[in-house]
Amino acid sequence: MALRHRPVPECQIPVDIILRSSDGSLIGAHKANLENYSEVFPPSDSVSTSSEPVDLSETAVTLNLLMHFVHKTQYPDILDLKEKELFALANAAEKYVMHNAMGMCRLCIQARLQDFPVAALAYAVMYGYTKIANKAAPLTLGKDSVTMSQALTTDRGMYAWASPNQPYIATMI
Repeated sequence: MALRHRPVPECQIPVDIILRSSDGSLIGAHKANLENYSEVFPPSDSVSTSSEPVDLSETAVTLNLLMHFVHKTQYPDILDLKEKELFALANAAEKYVMHNAMGMCRLCIQARLQDFPVAALAYAVMYGYTKIANKAAPLTLGKDSVTMSQALTTDRGMYAWASPNQPYIATMI
């Protein structure tokens, strides 16, 4: 299987692991970098060398962005990503516990709360970011409970939404 993409073209480290995205793209990576920048990937010396790609559930767009955060290089500008791309990256960063990417995503989501308050609230509740949740919840005033229950799939999420909005919700009953 031939490698089709190196997410960080200027990187001189030899590719020693190939990731396959959910949409079938092959992405070159480095076991040692994944180990050093993530708390989830196993130590590089404990992984056997194989030419078989490792299947991941993220898209190529998400993985390519994420791989920039496991290199000593300038991070990509993610502030202007579309909502779907930003939250896909944020969720992947959380899943693989990549602190640099987690922090950048958190900052971008906070900066753009006005753009997608429902998604920001769902993200904040899922990962325990109280400050973001407290800022996002009031921005969801006027959203109906069906929309919110679809976005906030847990009782905890609905409570996070309803608590700051209590005065408004009480007038709707």
